[in-house]
Amino acid sequence: MHSNYVPEHSVDGLLTYANVRQQARLKPERILLIALLLLTLALRVTHINYNTLFVDEAIYATLGHEVMNENFSQNAPSWMFGSYLYPYIVGVADELGGVVAIRLLSALLSMMAVVFVYLTAKSIFGEMAALAAVLIFGLTGPSISLGQQAVIDALSMPLLAMALYLIITAALTPDRERQYLVAAGIAFTLSFLAKYISVLLLPALFGVWVVLHIFDGKSLWKIFTGFKWIWFVLPVALIAGIYGAVFSAELREVFKAENATQIATRLDVVNTVVQEIGIGVVLALLGLALVLVEAYRAIRPVAPATRRAQIRFRIQFVLIALGMTGALFSMQLYHFATANIRSLWKHDVFTLVFLAPLAGYAIVRLIRYAQTVSGSNARERRMFIAAVLFTTSVLFVNNAQNMNWSYQYSWPNASRTVRFLKTLDLSRDSFVMAAGSTVYEYYLQLRGDNRTLWFSMWFMEYQGTFGEQAIRSAVGNCALEVVILDDYYSPEWNPVLIPLLDQAGYQMVFSDLQVLSFGDPIGTRVFLPGDWGACGSRVENG
Repeated sequence: MHSNYVPEHSVDGLLTYANVRQQARLKPERILLIALLLLTLALRVTHINYNTLFVDEAIYATLGHEVMNENFSQNAPSWMFGSYLYPYIVGVADELGGVVAIRLLSALLSMMAVVFVYLTAKSIFGEMAALAAVLIFGLTGPSISLGQQAVIDALSMPLLAMALYLIITAALTPDRERQYLVAAGIAFTLSFLAKYISVLLLPALFGVWVVLHIFDGKSLWKIFTGFKWIWFVLPVALIAGIYGAVFSAELREVFKAENATQIATRLDVVNTVVQEIGIGVVLALLGLALVLVEAYRAIRPVAPATRRAQIRFRIQFVLIALGMTGALFSMQLYHFATANIRSLWKHDVFTLVFLAPLAGYAIVRLIRYAQTVSGSNARERRMFIAAVLFTTSVLFVNNAQNMNWSYQYSWPNASRTVRFLKTLDLSRDSFVMAAGSTVYEYYLQLRGDNRTLWFSMWFMEYQGTFGEQAIRSAVGNCALEVVILDDYYSPEWNPVLIPLLDQAGYQMVFSDLQVLSFGDPIGTRVFLPGDWGACGSRVENG
């Protein structure tokens, strides 16, 4: 007798058997989810070795090796905008598999964010909206690109997505709310420790929890006097408080933001946001408007409420709606207010964690509206809505691919320069000044414990002097064994340094010219002390 035999007279057995067979078959939604997840992963890993490391990636990888060797001489928390959490993790990954491993780590972390975005949207808006949210978040150009870059954002962003899901689950699960709030607080704190900028989205994170309770019929007064929020605040205050006390001096230094400023026009800031996540923003704003309308209808006071009570409610509702909208776009408001465009594209992905579920909800509502259109010209209107959705989807995917390709080739490939440097007799203690110095240190394997940093134009030290004075003195005395200039990382120094190098007797022995994705030619040049002239005579005279 076969093990799956069910007696014909057993109705219960037949029902149980039918249920098992039904559960064994994947629903179309699950098949689509698996397909979307595989696609989002493939877009991140199929061309993971697209370019040599960007300078930020090289910084975190080389720093990670120092942290693993308990070398904290760089005092990184004073300039890194994050703790040692990510450098240590990426250092371990680099030991295991080099460039492929550290970028694969980012891809997997990005997929973690995609999963939590799906769970967030599903818990609030349902499975179809969650699938649309995965499409918006997973296939947006900046999201794909961040999933291919080994930087601190790659860890901070998925932890923020986890915190969002946990805090929503807390609001929807009253019997276990405290446990979920504690978990959400820990996840958010880790996100903050990975990259401090995530603190800007704390109001949005906490606001979501408040709004869900308002939907549940609670007043703001009851929400705050219930003190359940304390379970979220406690781990944040405890962990961040201890970290702040230990690294107070470094935090004061880093929040001056002297090393993270790239001033642009505010129009450039707006244009960047529109180009990077514009479609997602429009759909999310539509979804937010739909949610607000539903919320207003669900919680507005009805008769016999007084007119004064109704007016007070409307004012409070508008203030909450505006406050929540502002909180969702706090990252973009920061960049707009400061006119600082540095890392804006990465911070757009942080914001997309919150926007994608709303955008997914808007897409589902549009599809449902198209399905229910009736009356005269109903067929034409349905066709129009379908055409708009199809055209938007095509433009979205095409734009994402273009943005990702542009990102991958937006900095110079250092391969040729590295091959040339390998022909020189350089060591960890060589006195080298290079634009993007850590890129060359990484590929020449000059990383780890007990090494002397190669200097860059951003930081130079020579005979007790620093900055420009140190650079001029080191070049003038022919102290630098190698000088590497390029038109990408420190182009502002080229008009100053090239005449100084020529005057001191340095000779250009290597050059490489590349045209990057934005169309400009970028040159890299290597200079060595000359065998003759001013530099040669100084070298000979010791």
